[in-house]
Amino acid sequence: MTPAIKATAIAAIIMVRLLLKLISEPAKERALIKINDFLIKKTERVKLDYPELGLMKIVKPDEAGLKAAAKIIRDGGVAIYPTETVYGVGCAPHDAEATKRILQIKERHDKPLPLICSSTEMARKLVHMNPTAEKLAEKFWPGPLMMVLPKKMDYPVYVTFGKKTLGIRVPGNETARKLAELSGGVLVSTSANKSGQDPALTAKEAINKLGGRIDVVVDGGPSSGQVPSTVLDLSGSEMWIARSGPITGNMIMEALKV
Repeated sequence: MTPAIKATAIAAIIMVRLLLKLISEPAKERALIKINDFLIKKTERVKLDYPELGLMKIVKPDEAGLKAAAKIIRDGGVAIYPTETVYGVGCAPHDAEATKRILQIKERHDKPLPLICSSTEMARKLVHMNPTAEKLAEKFWPGPLMMVLPKKMDYPVYVTFGKKTLGIRVPGNETARKLAELSGGVLVSTSANKSGQDPALTAKEAINKLGGRIDVVVDGGPSSGQVPSTVLDLSGSEMWIARSGPITGNMIMEALKV
């Protein structure tokens, strides 16, 4: 970092500390995310603009490849991997630096990061599963239904955006479940595209959309789905679909009648 950039950063931090005393906690967390993104873009511009300087590893979805990818994730890396819907990009959710990188890669600063788990048992460790969630998990997990539930586990602000909930699911894709298991049981799982773009259906599409900012890619061939998972919010007194997807409202209501 040059002296000029360093001086600018110090001045910005001093100003921010004064402003943060005057705003609420949720607003403070959102402000910190945007400030961190600004400072990193200034100091890492060369690295991001020249992806050939990075070392992206591409692996097969076999045991050796998944173990290699999981080690990179556990060490703080960011990965592209297949799911049963579209290709996802993720990291270890407890790693603040890695989760911040994903927001920067996707150019997204306004939504929490969803998670996938290796099993329903693992999901129960992270969120409070009410009876409705248990019934839907039994019917649709593993599968493309993301449920937003009150959290048990605390994760960095880049995952939660200050919310007291987590979006979580057990994917129907065996490769994604195994990768989550080898990485500690849970992974960030957001679509492998920049905010506003169409989702990627192959590893090559995902790489082209996100550039050379990824540490490892699990190439599992074309994804079998066409749209991201359904998101169902069960965190309040009423149930509502926050994002339409493969699991429809009729399918959900039918499952709850049983």
